[in-house]
Amino acid sequence: MSSINNPNLPKGKELMMKKTLKIIADISIILFGLFFIASKFSDVEIFDNEDIRHSLVIIYLISNLLYSRMELKDKKQKIKELEYKIQSFSSNP
Repeated sequence: MSSINNPNLPKGKELMMKKTLKIIADISIILFGLFFIASKFSDVEIFDNEDIRHSLVIIYLISNLLYSRMELKDKKQKIKELEYKIQSFSSNP
């Protein structure tokens, strides 16, 4: 299951990149939630900083988009492999 855009990327590195993107997305959305909740209950200035919260949302959106694209490529590749197996199975009685 090599990447469609970059066939030179080994499976291990692609898997590690997907996991890293997923972790970044999860951490950024959790931090956003914590900052949002803390801004409601605390008077600390850093929690009221909307630029940080907006940056966390943008990081989440970008990393989640990249993760979803990689996941979609893997699923398309798997579908192609299964279609090929079905065709080869049906052509050999």
